[in-house]
Amino acid sequence: MKIVFITGDHLRHEYLVSSFSKYFDDVLWIKQRRKKIDKIENYKIDTKIKKIYKRHLDLLKKSEQKYFKFKINSKKMNLINISENQINSNYLKKKIKLFKPTCLISYGCKKFSDDFLNLKIKYFFNVHGGLSPWYRGAITNFWPTYMLEPQFTGMTLHFTSNKIDGGDIIFQTSIGLDENDGIQDNHCKAVVNFCKIVPKKLNKILNSKKKITGIKQSSSGRIWTKSMWNPHHLNLIYNTFNNQINKYFKLKNMNVSRKPKLLNIC
Repeated sequence: MKIVFITGDHLRHEYLVSSFSKYFDDVLWIKQRRKKIDKIENYKIDTKIKKIYKRHLDLLKKSEQKYFKFKINSKKMNLINISENQINSNYLKKKIKLFKPTCLISYGCKKFSDDFLNLKIKYFFNVHGGLSPWYRGAITNFWPTYMLEPQFTGMTLHFTSNKIDGGDIIFQTSIGLDENDGIQDNHCKAVVNFCKIVPKKLNKILNSKKKITGIKQSSSGRIWTKSMWNPHHLNLIYNTFNNQINKYFKLKNMNVSRKPKLLNIC
């Protein structure tokens, strides 16, 4: 079976492709360049906040290096490196058409245009780093911990549509909370857990003769945009809780009645 991955180029994206590609024999990987994970963006912040921001990015980079160990099988991998502005290009559409995949999975790349979504591919899926519909949009494995409900840290595989992370859901996974983990551990463990469970299940249903239908999202939830995030949010993570929100959550039994109802077709 032929499968296409369109992803970013961070370790979490590469780790996912490595995990999924083990179950497929013919893979086209289109890897989009993104800014480095430890690059401090230009915000109007003072020296104190900038120091916290740097600490946060350094810890995130360190965690990704710790959790995302992988080896790419280059023998069955066709790799194309692209820039962000090539995502919806005719060049890329031509490459995909010539490859003739049964399935396309995107993760961490630029949003597709409507005409790109009209490519004749049997299954067009997106991996979302968050639990839809509660956390749709951007940076959605940061917000659950910030909102003091880290149990909502997770991942979603859904049909790709023109709605942001709003397509019918195929699989969802979440994390078990370890009181010794910080926000970076939550984020990385969500990816690792997803990659342990979902690839095998997906391979099985793709090879079955039954048509795959997802589960409709019962509510629109909330879309978290990139512009909502600011380094000042890190004050709560580091100065109020010293990056120990999991521990505080468990000690205080916070939000114990609010738990994500994970959606899975099998």
